[in-house]
Amino acid sequence: MGFRSLVVLALCALGADALSCRLRQPRTLVRMSLGGGAPLSRRETMIAVGGAVLMGGAKLAFADEEDLSAYETIPVAKDKMGGLLEPFSEVGKGWRIMKPYSWNQFEQLPGVYEMKWVDLVATNRQEIVVTTSPVKSTTTSVSALGDVKALGAKLAEARSSELVEAKAVIKDGVLFYMFDFKGQDLHQLYQLCIAKGKLWSVTASAPEKRWDKSSALLSKSLLSFMPKL
Repeated sequence: MGFRSLVVLALCALGADALSCRLRQPRTLVRMSLGGGAPLSRRETMIAVGGAVLMGGAKLAFADEEDLSAYETIPVAKDKMGGLLEPFSEVGKGWRIMKPYSWNQFEQLPGVYEMKWVDLVATNRQEIVVTTSPVKSTTTSVSALGDVKALGAKLAEARSSELVEAKAVIKDGVLFYMFDFKGQDLHQLYQLCIAKGKLWSVTASAPEKRWDKSSALLSKSLLSFMPKL
């Protein structure tokens, strides 16, 4: 399931009334193929997030911003895993990640993703995708999306997947929502944060049958992501 489906399902879980007609069309919005579904466009994301962005008239009942001291703080991963990962920095936009060494890199596709990496071995069907959408300058924390465990449970139920884990953590002063979903065919790590006036999404996917081999690499990569240099 791609970024489009995850964002729409997250908002469905939060009850955005203005989107009720759109959100009740799962055959259109919920794509279950590996890496599936067209990513949510910037305009659709703006409308979906409602009160947090500069488009759309509907207001969501956002949670009050929480005290960051209440969350677990974890370090930003820097482990290269013996050369399997290498540092990548997008200097112009100010973000960084440890990307898989030798994977195919796809540069920004405006309105779809900032960067995408795909395993060179096509049969492995593994990928990491970084996506952004603008939010209002007054929206400074992903806590605006509500309780992380409740949100994760709703997402998993709507996707017919098992929620392995949902947690909120602090990395280098930024609050992240991190999810681990296990489907019949697809395993996916998904994390969200808000920084620099943007909603940042990082998704790492691999077939369930390869998860034991892929999980450490994909986890380290997501744990290394930061929306700043």
